[in-house]
Amino acid sequence: MAVIRNKLAIEIEPTVPEICAVISAVAVFYPGQEVKILEGIKKSLDDRLQELKEEQKDEGR
Repeated sequence: MAVIRNKLAIEIEPTVPEICAVISAVAVFYPGQEVKILEGIKKSLDDRLQELKEEQKDEGR
């Protein structure tokens, strides 16, 4: 039996516009899931921002 998979390979310069382009491109592979994808990204961003704030607070001691 054949196994068929979509494979997404991305090479980017780590800039904000390129990261946003990747997010948009990935959403195409998951039609109807854009809200779920964006909510997951938002949670990851919020978690990382909290970590950075805690690191800054710890460095300020």
